[in-house]
Amino acid sequence: MEDAIVGFWNECRRLNTGLEFLHWEDREYGTDGQLLSRYYVATEVGLVTMGFAEPVPPLWVDMLGANFAQRVKFHSASVMAATGIHELRNPLAVLAGYMEILASENSSPLVAKMDDLVQRIADGLEDLMAGFVSGYPYEDFDMTLLAREVADEYQTVLARHEITVQVTGESAPYRGDKRQLRQVLRNLVHNAADAIGEQGTIGIDITSRDHAVVIDVADDGAGIRSDIRHFLFRPYYTSKIEGHGLGLAFCKRVIDSHHGSILVKDLSPGTEFVITLPAQEA
Repeated sequence: MEDAIVGFWNECRRLNTGLEFLHWEDREYGTDGQLLSRYYVATEVGLVTMGFAEPVPPLWVDMLGANFAQRVKFHSASVMAATGIHELRNPLAVLAGYMEILASENSSPLVAKMDDLVQRIADGLEDLMAGFVSGYPYEDFDMTLLAREVADEYQTVLARHEITVQVTGESAPYRGDKRQLRQVLRNLVHNAADAIGEQGTIGIDITSRDHAVVIDVADDGAGIRSDIRHFLFRPYYTSKIEGHGLGLAFCKRVIDSHHGSILVKDLSPGTEFVITLPAQEA
């Protein structure tokens, strides 16, 4: 929790917002001087007190309060997700061991595919766990090749629902957190498949332009209602009956950590997510 609050405080100072004092629950930052312009903001995580060197527009204070609440909620979501992953990881490791033994004693192609799938799930949980805790060092890789790998992971399962995943684009060298960006692509493909249901196409297009890599993930599914698009990247917000509301929030956090952007567009029918990742220095 401390990291989320300190990150908000440091960002406000860096942007010269004039914030001199912050109080939330039992935490205080800055100096509570008598000459500060004090504001009380009711947020989703409780009352936040902010002190500014000079009076500021109330709308500005509300925006800062909303940003603060979002950071705190996402941190809480990350802790819960990491706990859940930890609980799943141990029994899955046992299952992976049994599947490996079964595959060694059975030459059936189906058993081999099941063994490979279980191992991929186990590896994916390891990636997620490390990502929630600390992330991975940046490395050089080809974004288009990464997209093709993700498409291959889903192709067999989605084929049963007559959904195809098509990847287009030339080689797109990029430097970043490959494992977390892989999970971003997985989340977007998974969401697109949910939106389609049966029979459809998911397109992933990768382009390099203006010192950036652009990832375009589009589907021809049911689309996203205009009244909920604004809330898509908030932790715990979901329109799915069995959803948890963390997938797109995770995507947003990873893209933000790469100083990029993620936008959603209505295709009528279908939805398009556009990710722009600026080039990272080595």
